[in-house]
Amino acid sequence: MFQSIKHIVFPHACVACGSRLPNEQHYLCLRCELQLPQALMPTGIQPLEPVFWGRLLLQGAFSNYHFTRGSTVQKMMHTLKYGGDPRVAYHFGRQFGLRLKKLAEPPLIDIIVPVPLHPKKERKRGYNQATWIAKGIADILEVDVQQALERVEHKKSLTTLNRIERWKQSGELYRNSGIDITGKRLLLVDDVVTTGSTLDSCGNILMEKEPQALYIGALAQAMKRY
Repeated sequence: MFQSIKHIVFPHACVACGSRLPNEQHYLCLRCELQLPQALMPTGIQPLEPVFWGRLLLQGAFSNYHFTRGSTVQKMMHTLKYGGDPRVAYHFGRQFGLRLKKLAEPPLIDIIVPVPLHPKKERKRGYNQATWIAKGIADILEVDVQQALERVEHKKSLTTLNRIERWKQSGELYRNSGIDITGKRLLLVDDVVTTGSTLDSCGNILMEKEPQALYIGALAQAMKRY
């Protein structure tokens, strides 16, 4: 909470440690940036892909960072989500997009779809961090962001539930918004993957509209056994 408040008061502060930054175009100090555990592989099977094996028919799944409790990435993600400044999410979305673009086989995308928040929760927070991450990626890949999913019910956070409980509840929380995605190549985007239940549910809902291909992108991936 202190780091989030500090970032609001001093907008040119590192979003992870709170130290002052000389350049307003940067969001991390050099020390924190060097501590970021990179997850995206230049080629081959991505670390995020096995999470969805047997659960969701994907062309690929990509995460930019590994996430562990108490890490620089966790502090960064907390500020990105609760710090009140969507530009942070947009910035790291752009960084993610730049790395996706440099892959040996970059994903071929027509539309980026962010995981939605319930309108009530989005109004309270002020923005949906997944949407702004998606906008950052879209800016680099030069594609559109479409709100092809809707959150239909507002419930308490699912973060304290186990994988099975999350899967049961998340399947009731989303629906297609009516946007035509048939035959399109989609990148479904969220901020952090823990159990993968949210993306699993959202992905299967999108597949009901028969897109040509479905990819998943997450800014960070929790380092734990699934």
